[in-house]
Amino acid sequence: MRKMAAFLLRGWLTEISYRTAFVLDLGSAVMLIATVYFLARVIGANPNNPYLSAYGGDYMAFVVVGIVFQLLVTTSLAAFSRTVRDEQIMGTLEFLFLSDTPLWRVLTYAALWDFAWTWLITAITLGVAIFAFGVRLHANFVAAGVVLALTVLALAGVGLASAGVILVTKRGDPVTWFVGIASGFLGGVMFPIEVLPGWLRTLALMFPTTHALAALRRALIAGESSSSLAPTLGLLALFCSLTIPVGAGVFYWGFRTARRAGSLSHY
Repeated sequence: MRKMAAFLLRGWLTEISYRTAFVLDLGSAVMLIATVYFLARVIGANPNNPYLSAYGGDYMAFVVVGIVFQLLVTTSLAAFSRTVRDEQIMGTLEFLFLSDTPLWRVLTYAALWDFAWTWLITAITLGVAIFAFGVRLHANFVAAGVVLALTVLALAGVGLASAGVILVTKRGDPVTWFVGIASGFLGGVMFPIEVLPGWLRTLALMFPTTHALAALRRALIAGESSSSLAPTLGLLALFCSLTIPVGAGVFYWGFRTARRAGSLSHY
């Protein structure tokens, strides 16, 4: 626990030392919500809209949940590879990985701050949307929490694979790029996937993030329970059981490859 707290403290001290970046991050979140608010006014609220009827016809709530979800997706995919890259640049990666702390703990602790920071931004974004722009949610927070926890774990496995690739390639992360772009466009973050052509809709349904976001909206907007979301939760649990061991395997492959090449600390 002391090591975990030390990594979190390091992340916090680093973050507050760049106050301008902190303000800009918050400003960007507020401006994004404001943009969606005025876009939603153009579209209007229509409970009979066939694409939004499951969410009460409320486009604003639909998109706000999508934005929050995508923030967590991006962090889950990129936190480990960004940690590896940052430590490479600072010249501390080799010392961390060769310490007496198990490798998986070092990587997890080092990435913790990214997750903590994203949860903070997520909470602020939801708060601004609810209190400043009047977004109405009928949330079942238990169900939403289960969906998010399984989604973060599942995508963290992909993020581990991405970090393994970064250890070898140093720059360029095709794993995060592809999954991030696909989940953002095909996952229905800004629009329902029902508006996509049939072949793209079929492709979208192959990504678990598409199902996870739909379940999160049902939990936060319609207040559905975990039991009613059981099929999606089962799918996400299955995805976790696949991605975490595969991601860990790819990461250890990258670690061993870089260590044999003597390039752990190179960037």
